[in-house]
Amino acid sequence: PAAEAKENPFDLQRATRPNKTEDAPPASTNPFERQARPTTPPPAAEPAPLPPQSVETSSGSNFLFWSLLTMMIFFAVLITLYRPLLGKIYRAFSNDNILKLLHREQGYFVSFPYLLYYIFFVISAGIFTYQVAHFYDWLPKQFSSLAYCVIGVAVISVLKHIALKMVGSIFPINREIRLYSFTIVIFSIILGILLIPFIILIAYSPGPVAQLTLYTALGALFIFYGFRSLRSLFIASRYLVFHKFHFFMYLCTVEIAPVVLLVKLLSN
Repeated sequence: PAAEAKENPFDLQRATRPNKTEDAPPASTNPFERQARPTTPPPAAEPAPLPPQSVETSSGSNFLFWSLLTMMIFFAVLITLYRPLLGKIYRAFSNDNILKLLHREQGYFVSFPYLLYYIFFVISAGIFTYQVAHFYDWLPKQFSSLAYCVIGVAVISVLKHIALKMVGSIFPINREIRLYSFTIVIFSIILGILLIPFIILIAYSPGPVAQLTLYTALGALFIFYGFRSLRSLFIASRYLVFHKFHFFMYLCTVEIAPVVLLVKLLSN
């Protein structure tokens, strides 16, 4: 009979051992060596969001501050050089007889100090117009918008005086027209000074305070314009009774139309 294979009791059967695949890593021969753990690569860092680009540059973001500072320096120079004249202008503003006296001293053209004060009014009114336009989102907050407002006020003022000169040369009311033109200069100078606190409060006050200041300034402008119109009626009282239609045409053409045109241009 065939010899039966002797079984070794200490020999483990191969069938009971788990089959090792070829992909399995070889056992480490160093018992003190730490088994390397599979590491996952760190997630890629997301790019930081870029800050939104501002419409204004860092130098242009403070253009209103520099404009106000320039305006105040110009006003300080005027007060230093022509302080007595400012007192005369205020008395002419409150007294019609003094206004006529100053007009006779000036002659056909206003002197250079009056012109400087009138230029200050143009700057002050232009800045205030810009603030109103920016408040109602008619203009963006940039220096070019401020420049357009100042130039617009200057053009309207010059055109108004040119129109008055033409009316005085056409109709026999040259003396009254020159007095009325000088009245506009006096009232405009006072208005430019009165606008200073309103401009500063609107520029650097919180939102509710700035809004209240803006509405207060508009109401004060309406009262101021009414007072100027009342003083102007005394100049034209001699012709108003017989020439109501011509006076109405003047109001629509010289006084109302420029303001409406400026508002229309800003709103567009």
